[in-house]
Amino acid sequence: MNFITKLVTNKIFLYLTTRYITYFVQFVTSMVVAVKLGPYYFGIWSFILLLEHYFRIINFGVSNSLNVLLVQNNDNIEKTKNYMSSANFLVGLICVAIAFIAIYYKLFGIKFFEKYQIGWFFYIICLVAILQHFNNLFSFVYRVKNRLFELAFNQSIIPILVLFVIPFFADKTLILVLLTTHLFGNLISMLLFIRQRKIPFGGKLLKEETKTVFNKGKYLFVYNACFYLIIVASATAVSIYYPVVEYGFYNFSYTLANVVVLLLNAFSFIIFPKVLYKLNSNDFNQVRDIIKSIRNTYVASSHLLLYIAIATIPFLISFVPKYQATSTSIAVAALAIMPYSNAFGFNTFLMAQNEEKLISKISAFSLIINILLLILLVIVLKVSYKYVMFSVLISYFVFSYLCVYFGRRKLNVSTKLLSVLLEMYPIRFLVPLFLGIILTVGQFNSLYFLPLVVFIALNIDSIKTIFATLMRVIHSPSIIDLK
Repeated sequence: MNFITKLVTNKIFLYLTTRYITYFVQFVTSMVVAVKLGPYYFGIWSFILLLEHYFRIINFGVSNSLNVLLVQNNDNIEKTKNYMSSANFLVGLICVAIAFIAIYYKLFGIKFFEKYQIGWFFYIICLVAILQHFNNLFSFVYRVKNRLFELAFNQSIIPILVLFVIPFFADKTLILVLLTTHLFGNLISMLLFIRQRKIPFGGKLLKEETKTVFNKGKYLFVYNACFYLIIVASATAVSIYYPVVEYGFYNFSYTLANVVVLLLNAFSFIIFPKVLYKLNSNDFNQVRDIIKSIRNTYVASSHLLLYIAIATIPFLISFVPKYQATSTSIAVAALAIMPYSNAFGFNTFLMAQNEEKLISKISAFSLIINILLLILLVIVLKVSYKYVMFSVLISYFVFSYLCVYFGRRKLNVSTKLLSVLLEMYPIRFLVPLFLGIILTVGQFNSLYFLPLVVFIALNIDSIKTIFATLMRVIHSPSIIDLK
């Protein structure tokens, strides 16, 4: 009973429970939406989501910059208020730019959008983008303050609204209703953030603080924008060079595979300020131990969940006959996003050590690799849409390698090729990955369970560590607090 009491009163457990319930709802609604719309209209809806994603990326790193500055100036209330005013001003400028894009569209139109029948939907997309920018900024403040209820509400409201509306609509009408839920969900979240009065309003808009937020943010913007553009560029290539139906298949595959990453991001999202705080230290021996501990749990967890997802693909696809052809592309998508987690710990360490410029270069270089691979795969080789995601796999692999390389160099640890590779991808992780690639390329769908079996056999100790960490979180939820 004592254990159950601790569990149900644990703020981390309650937050993660709401997130995982939401992700389950999101997973189910995605499947239902995909079925009700069919591949063609789902392709149109996927393109709308792609446009929303582009607008989210164009944030100039303001939210990320504010996050770092709030952590680093946690005890200086006046300074945090001034930084908040600067961040609000910069986000306001971004929203004005979005409004001008909408005016340009009204006056001149954008011919490519005709392929996806965007029409006047674009104006709603712009309104959604404006609300998302402010909500993203406010959510970073609430994350630093460990206000998990508001974060959970912001992340859950849209999937819940979607769940209630999808039974009553279909085809293009359903697309309009889904877009409207995005608009109202973001509006309700923004009103909640403001009503709870945890945002440090009332600061002065000072040139020096605004310059600090922008200068730190511009490198974090390049870092985050280039990193997320690796996925977005691949989706864009498919949207341009492949039929609408195949783009629908592609996005369906990525959506299912990405559910696993969302599960992990839910936890990394709330621990990020504490990890950043801990890694902002000159005691590199202690930092090294912290990174090792983080990676032991997080990286192993991500690989385990992704292999579980790959193993269950044949079962899941059996419920959606229209998308039977996507089993291989879902497995490829899951394998492609796997190396993404292998940078965790080292990328955060570089950020905590004010190496924003360095990680922005790493991210930009990885994006260039991705674009070159897309040209090769899509334009030169004309591969099936199923294999376009291999460009993401290689790009994430390069990204992780460079983060580990420069992180180890900062820690004064060996940066020899083999040392870095084994830190990034130990043999116990590498073997099941190569096995998964062989099975997906060969389309041995009935053997998708094998990488999971091999991974568990090679990582028993890591799996034990994962459960030990879960117990620690249950018994000591305060471990995520800054103080």
